[in-house]
Amino acid sequence: GVTSPIIQDDLIDVSNAILSDNDTVTDASFGWFIDFTETGHPGEKVLTSPIIVAGNVFITTYEPDVTNNTDLCAANLGGGRLLGLNVLTTGGFNTPDVDGREISDQLRGLSSAVIPFYAADGIYGLIGVEGGLLQNIDTDDNSGSQGFKLSDNPFGRTYWSEK
Repeated sequence: GVTSPIIQDDLIDVSNAILSDNDTVTDASFGWFIDFTETGHPGEKVLTSPIIVAGNVFITTYEPDVTNNTDLCAANLGGGRLLGLNVLTTGGFNTPDVDGREISDQLRGLSSAVIPFYAADGIYGLIGVEGGLLQNIDTDDNSGSQGFKLSDNPFGRTYWSEK
């Protein structure tokens, strides 16, 4: 077991890389992290709880608008991204590489966490954004009016009987 707190040095930096199946360093680590400064988004941060659906972690981020620095008293709406990563490989949600992690960069203002919605044909994600609900995300036929598709529905009808 772990006898001391886990620190950043115990984790693998996957900011610009994915994990390897045959790596003893990966096997010995306590997890991974992403440094947004290294990914070209120095002010970006995660303000919501991530969710895991079907082996993928979904994260919404916030990044202040750095061009809006003329009036210090003005509101800084900013924007954000929706990221999807395979929990075990850290590859993208739809593709196995680093570039596939970004599902959308269309978030505006402070967005909510991804809210899972279970439908007959799959599990969809909804995101609350300033002024409403982000519904349509272009993810290669992966979205609809009910949100963006996180996974096919792995659930089926369940029956049981008690004696």
